[in-house]
Amino acid sequence: MGCLVAVVAFVALGMIGATMEAMEGPGGGKVKAILGGLAAVVIGGLAYRNYSRRKAAVTQVALEEAETRRLAELDRQRAAANHAREQQEAADAERSRQRRWENLVARFGEQNARRIVDRDLWVGATTEMVLEMFGPPSDVSEKVLKTKTKRVYRYDAFGGPRGLKIKLDNDEVVGWEK
Repeated sequence: MGCLVAVVAFVALGMIGATMEAMEGPGGGKVKAILGGLAAVVIGGLAYRNYSRRKAAVTQVALEEAETRRLAELDRQRAAANHAREQQEAADAERSRQRRWENLVARFGEQNARRIVDRDLWVGATTEMVLEMFGPPSDVSEKVLKTKTKRVYRYDAFGGPRGLKIKLDNDEVVGWEK
């Protein structure tokens, strides 16, 4: 657009200059000089405006590229931080599992600890073992008789749609229903 304006201005000035030459009157040389200077100023201004626009466009592209590189670096740093956090969490979880295993082995022996970790319920398991296997029950019913105490632990989250019902006599498992 700017080049077209420059060409039109240059042609118009040239026509005025030619007209002034034809006049051959006094001061014609001064008018030509003024018109030539004016043409130079207009053309120079248009050229500078085009240069400024191009420079601004190049600067904008450079800024956008720098911003893209900065955002990519931030993404890389976030990904590295997430990876490090995930590794730390995995290591913490493994240490926690190991401590729990060692605690269970110390309290119940290796065979019973394996059954507890696998949630493999058996007749004769104690209340403490059941609580280690499944956690606190969602419901407890208790009957105290002369010679024994009967409890029923209900777990809604285990054993299928109706849950798991564990029967204990004197703190030992005697049966269960899924």
